[in-house]
Amino acid sequence: MYRVTAKGKYRGPPSPLIKFRELLARPRFIPALGIWDPYTARVAEAFGIECVHIGGYQLGAHYVTSEPLLTLTELAHTTRYVTAAVRIPVVVDAGAGYGEPLHVMRTVRELERAGAAGLCTSKTRFIPSAPITTGESSTWSRGKKWWPK
Repeated sequence: MYRVTAKGKYRGPPSPLIKFRELLARPRFIPALGIWDPYTARVAEAFGIECVHIGGYQLGAHYVTSEPLLTLTELAHTTRYVTAAVRIPVVVDAGAGYGEPLHVMRTVRELERAGAAGLCTSKTRFIPSAPITTGESSTWSRGKKWWPK
């Protein structure tokens, strides 16, 4: 039961953002189950998971595509649907932020509007996860290209 305070303000359940800050303040590991849609988020919440994570790979598999081919629009819509379905914090994998610094700013704003309690990005602009080769294999590592011997 939620009460009305003396000043007449409704005191409802804490927002997912407040819950996430409380989780971060604890001196322990935060288990965040990887989910990809509102249904899996509700299942996680029903099992007592305190925080969920929309992972890039899970979302790519859900949309039957590769993670680098997902758009910010698809990520924001999925985040909006998931945050509307659960009361626990939702952390979102925003990949490389969808481009240059201005694109990263827009990504952060869109995911905030969608209700994400937090997000994580990679520190590279482009992650070559599905390289196209011409017969020779190569590996990318920390910004340097290493060719096979």
